[in-house]
Amino acid sequence: MMQVFNFINAKKLHEELNVFEGITRNTLFLIIIGVIIVLQIILVTFTGMAFGVYANFGLTIQQWGICILIGSFSLVVNVVLKLLPIAKN
Repeated sequence: MMQVFNFINAKKLHEELNVFEGITRNTLFLIIIGVIIVLQIILVTFTGMAFGVYANFGLTIQQWGICILIGSFSLVVNVVLKLLPIAKN
């Protein structure tokens, strides 16, 4: 999930704070993000034992929530880093 949120962060460069601005206008970006999420869910659910993710049938809803929460923390870190004053020479 950190990769998905990193893609969203990388969509805006420079000092732009709102990474979600115009996200719905780029359908290819949304399709790619959707495919990545679906593939992650399939891989974790059906190949969990092969990759050592979880012994049972994929992750529980609570575990998916924790993954999304940890991944979305990168959005907060991105805003904090963009707000830090940096001397430009």
